[in-house]
Amino acid sequence: AFHVRKNIPFIRKFSDWLDGSLAVSPPKSVRAFVFGVNRRELTFSVELNGTKEFHLAGTAWTWSEIWAPEAAKLTVPSEVCRDQVSECTRQVRMAIWHYLDYGTFAYRLASVEGIAIEAFGARYELIWTPDQSKQQDLVG
Repeated sequence: AFHVRKNIPFIRKFSDWLDGSLAVSPPKSVRAFVFGVNRRELTFSVELNGTKEFHLAGTAWTWSEIWAPEAAKLTVPSEVCRDQVSECTRQVRMAIWHYLDYGTFAYRLASVEGIAIEAFGARYELIWTPDQSKQQDLVG
């Protein structure tokens, strides 16, 4: 519970960013969303893209980006990530799940066939589908 309380400001910041990103509905051609977690030097960031493809197996679909919001990137505070890729990915995953439960435009986020996290172009996780909301690792 301590970690969740400590990261409430990040969850709030993430929710505000997604509210702005999804205020205008993404095109109907968007079949899935990919949240990309990246790091440049000491700064972590997350960006949102909509894809024109989606498949339960494989990862090639994650590169079929056709849409990004105006404010495509959000900086993730280093204290949230504790300088670890895995921790940053975990915090982003928790923030996405929180948004799906409570976000202003959660219905727009949930209007697709799948939501994945792509970390540093190397690791993929399918974290949400309409049928099952449990985490599933993608095999590239």
